[in-house]
Amino acid sequence: MAKYVSEKIMSWKLSSLGMNSAADQYLVYHRFGMYLDSKKDLDHEKAVNRFLERLHKRMNPKNLRLYVDTYLARNDLTNQVKENLKVDTMIVSGSYPHLLHLTDELQAQMDAKLTTRVNIQHCGSVLSEAPEMFSHDLLLFCQGLGLFSALPISRNGSISVGN
Repeated sequence: MAKYVSEKIMSWKLSSLGMNSAADQYLVYHRFGMYLDSKKDLDHEKAVNRFLERLHKRMNPKNLRLYVDTYLARNDLTNQVKENLKVDTMIVSGSYPHLLHLTDELQAQMDAKLTTRVNIQHCGSVLSEAPEMFSHDLLLFCQGLGLFSALPISRNGSISVGN
């Protein structure tokens, strides 16, 4: 409940104050989590700074507030997946602790025979930070299902295309 209230306050601050340090902290937490790996602190700090720089250049407070409001209004699907999801599924997440917690909860509700889990190391947003690794893992997942079996994969993970 406290988390919900803080998110509502953040939405209000974005609509009334615009971008502010509290909004920055909130978005950094949701992107990276609150725990730092002591060995990776410098890399983590650089990633946070890059994220904030892009955020301030590309986002406007109105759109960000709408994004937060939509996030708060989302439906929880974890209770529905066990009985309704009957296909092979790949869960992909970054390795930051808050992401792992959420994907652990989702995976616990899913049929273990139909679920494949992929954690991309040192990554928060898989699609923007590690698209090559994601595409490689997705291709392997599809090949495990019997799809794209004619596509050979090189040792470095890229698709080998003949002349």
